[in-house]
Amino acid sequence: MMDVDKLVITSLSYKGFDVLKKPEPFTDKNGNGVRDDGENYTDVNGNGQYDVDQGANGYGGTAQLVLYTVTYPWTFHTPVLKQIVGNDGTSYEFLAEDDGVAGIEMAIITPVLLVLLCARSEICLYGRSHFQASQMASTVADAVSRYEAVTSADITSIFSVSSQVMGTEDFKDNGYVILSSVSRTGGATPKVAWQCKGGGHASTSRIGAVTKDATPPGGLVLDAMDDVIVAEVFYKYSPLFANAVPGLNDELYKTAVFRPRLGSLTSAPGC
Repeated sequence: MMDVDKLVITSLSYKGFDVLKKPEPFTDKNGNGVRDDGENYTDVNGNGQYDVDQGANGYGGTAQLVLYTVTYPWTFHTPVLKQIVGNDGTSYEFLAEDDGVAGIEMAIITPVLLVLLCARSEICLYGRSHFQASQMASTVADAVSRYEAVTSADITSIFSVSSQVMGTEDFKDNGYVILSSVSRTGGATPKVAWQCKGGGHASTSRIGAVTKDATPPGGLVLDAMDDVIVAEVFYKYSPLFANAVPGLNDELYKTAVFRPRLGSLTSAPGC
């Protein structure tokens, strides 16, 4: 959940909208438009000093206007959400005209609303990451299966645009792609002919190791003399709000299987 120790709620009360965030009135003797030392002023908020914002700390009294500011240090991953909340995702202001009692209620319910907003955002981002990882696996496997003979340069070219395909810049650091050529000769057990790997989040293939028995995803059974290209995508998902939604797995794993169109693609590309 959110770290409540980092959540800060402040409030300022005003007599009306016309003085909202306005400075305390003063006598401008020299007519320069600013208050200079020695010039008289009206201490509206009663704190014994001149303020450029005449709001008084607290929840106000009868018929007063109360401005609530909720501050919490977070970073948004999506530009749209950042534009909605604003202030670089650090603070949100609520304005209410009440007699003080409603202000207290607002201060109590605001953290709950923030938690709900965080949880909703987290679920949306998590679902989006699942979809993008699936699309990534399908795109990579499909691209390789279209070659008659694939080279290490071809694989490097495909891996170089992995962040764009995934749709997130952190994939180069938190993602990993493993391409495997799986071949079955006659009635023998399928073997991994070759593998190519790329990314910053090193992971171990769940298909198998080169020249070893292969375990195709989803219990797939290969026909005799069948060859397939298997793409595995690993992505270390970093929650926007730690533990905001229990049960979210921090590592996503997706696979895709394509049969080569123009050749067997069992010759190692030299990755």
